[in-house]
Amino acid sequence: MSTAPDFAWRDIEADPAGWDRTASDLGAGVFHRAGFLAAHRFGRARRRGVVIAAAGTPAAALGGLFTARPGGARFQTHGFPPRGLLPSDLPGRLCAWLRAEGVAEADLGSFDSGVEDYDRVPGARTKDRLEFPWALEAPEALKAALHSNHRRKLNKLGKMALELRPVTRRPAAVLTRVQRHWEARKGEEAGLMGLIRLHGFHRRLDREVGRAGLATLYGLYDGDTLLTAAYMLECGERAFYMLGASSPDGYRIGASVGLFMALAGRYMERGIRVLNLGGVPREAEKDGHEEHGVYRFKTGFGIRPAARTSLLYHPDGDAS
Repeated sequence: MSTAPDFAWRDIEADPAGWDRTASDLGAGVFHRAGFLAAHRFGRARRRGVVIAAAGTPAAALGGLFTARPGGARFQTHGFPPRGLLPSDLPGRLCAWLRAEGVAEADLGSFDSGVEDYDRVPGARTKDRLEFPWALEAPEALKAALHSNHRRKLNKLGKMALELRPVTRRPAAVLTRVQRHWEARKGEEAGLMGLIRLHGFHRRLDREVGRAGLATLYGLYDGDTLLTAAYMLECGERAFYMLGASSPDGYRIGASVGLFMALAGRYMERGIRVLNLGGVPREAEKDGHEEHGVYRFKTGFGIRPAARTSLLYHPDGDAS
């Protein structure tokens, strides 16, 4: 894009299907789609999108949540368009336009793609994280890249009659249950109200994202016993692990290694080229961090972590 970009609002609330068609045409992934935004809409937030154009031709779409406030609005996205042919100063130009539109705070997220390949924005605060995009090649190549611990677990799991299948009955309840297993292993206890809120969020995900064909909850089963589950966002040639956990028995035998290897095989058959295992804070690569174990688990598949950068911009220059 050689000319300065133009920006235009789109009211997603008024035409969610129309927005999704635009987003799809412009290559925007699941984090910009109307259903995903609806599942994450809280309080007075409303879904609004930005179409980025050059010389009158749309080049990218950015789906977000817009919250009107007395001191100026807030605009939040979960991801940002990949650099590609877009100008390197796009985030700065976008922030300047948002400021002129009365936005007092812009929070540009980095799921699947952030501002890491663009110019820095003066006065903005950035936050780095690591994601694990897994390029799906031949099954033999995926197995060969496994670290020794993952390979041992996979060999043991291969001696069991395990089956990968979608969870179609009460997926929100199943996802809430496995998430509680994860919290228990971390020593957390959210209480009854926390459980109710968590289940409510999972119901919104099922209603707005799963039923829209943008996500599936998969489980790895030993007969009728669920060992581990993963909520996968699925859009085009990419799949993204969003949520999941194992039961105590599944965790003990490392069932999640088998789950993701089985998913990789199924996705290759469907023509999906990238399975993103999600992210961790940048600091998790250091031994002693509370998510270092998650970092080691994901790197165990032989995936090279990719740096992602989110941006938080206050037009008054206060990046605190």
